[in-house]
Amino acid sequence: MGGVFCTRVAPPIVTTTPCTLRRSIRPRDAVSCPPKPTFIGEPTVVTDDVNYVAASINAGFRESGDGSPIIVRPAGGDQARLTWFRGDGEAVGSLGRPGRPTKPRISPNGEEVLFEAPHPQNGNRDVWHIELARGITTGMTTHGATDWHPVWSPDGSQFLFSSDRAVGASVYLKTSLDPGAGEERILELEQGAPHDWSRDGRWVVYGDQDIWVASRSAVVDVFPFLATPARETSGRFSPNGKWLAYVSDETGQWEVYVRPFDDGPAAL
Repeated sequence: MGGVFCTRVAPPIVTTTPCTLRRSIRPRDAVSCPPKPTFIGEPTVVTDDVNYVAASINAGFRESGDGSPIIVRPAGGDQARLTWFRGDGEAVGSLGRPGRPTKPRISPNGEEVLFEAPHPQNGNRDVWHIELARGITTGMTTHGATDWHPVWSPDGSQFLFSSDRAVGASVYLKTSLDPGAGEERILELEQGAPHDWSRDGRWVVYGDQDIWVASRSAVVDVFPFLATPARETSGRFSPNGKWLAYVSDETGQWEVYVRPFDDGPAAL
């Protein structure tokens, strides 16, 4: 249960200092302006029963520019279920219980699904597993940190996931599908989260700004496959491991690209 509170805003500070526009390393702009007005007075409840996600400290409301209307998402308003779709876009079934499941990954044999979702009791993000034949959902991680972005191993017996349980984000290996199995830290991330594990087991692709590749056979083999002024993410290996697909905003909108993968950085 959450609520939206209102308080008065102190009169704005009159200034002739203009906002300054800064160009970042990437083609995204940042604006630097004078200090924001300060808030005064005791908060007053405007409305209650607002959707709230404890793990990310996000509340479901937005205020208009003049502060008069407020758009509110009611508590429970973001409940959803994983849904099966055919190739033509027709929904043919659902999985698991209602909640906030995201990033589903189907196992190599097509019989299991991993996904991330907040825990129903404490809101902490964890990795979950569904056995399709019996419809059983099981929590696979229970650490107090955020565990997410699951990626299946090529044989479906293990999976990788990202976690902030150490300093910064790291990739961990869940050594089996037993919820109590060990979790081994295998890679400290420069950026982003794991996205795919090549079918020959040799490479892991990760990154949410650039595309990075790490070797599973030699920890020192970590290299940027593609790093440009645009944003590249969501890398996926082809079945034969010779190509790498990803999405990029290079043209100003998100599009899918494919490049040859030859065990090293992409040729530009």
